[in-house]
Amino acid sequence: MESKESQVATQVRLNQWALEVKDCLNRPKNMTVAEWCEQHNMKRANYYWRLKRVRQAFWEQVETPAGNFVELPTPVPYAIPLAPVQATANDNSSTSAVLRTSSGISIEIRQCASAEFMKNLIGALDHA
Repeated sequence: MESKESQVATQVRLNQWALEVKDCLNRPKNMTVAEWCEQHNMKRANYYWRLKRVRQAFWEQVETPAGNFVELPTPVPYAIPLAPVQATANDNSSTSAVLRTSSGISIEIRQCASAEFMKNLIGALDHA
């Protein structure tokens, strides 16, 4: 088992290496890893070894223990209280907008559409 001092020293080294890796990843596009390593007085093999250790440390931190799995409830389908609107001969409302999807669905919105209807329609489209 590692002592506290050893764990702290390891963490300090990993933090330093992570900064070096980040610096290398942000190098100019025309600069190779070998050129970056040469500029920073580091052997290429040493850089890749440090990169591997930083990645391992990262994955150890993000792995979720099997006992912490959280089951989410099944999503409830979004219910839309919409009824088809039939235009009648004495209906003086006109179409103010037509929405067409790439799959061929066409939605006509009339001037008499209520705010609640529009809210439900947009909510349904958001979940489609």
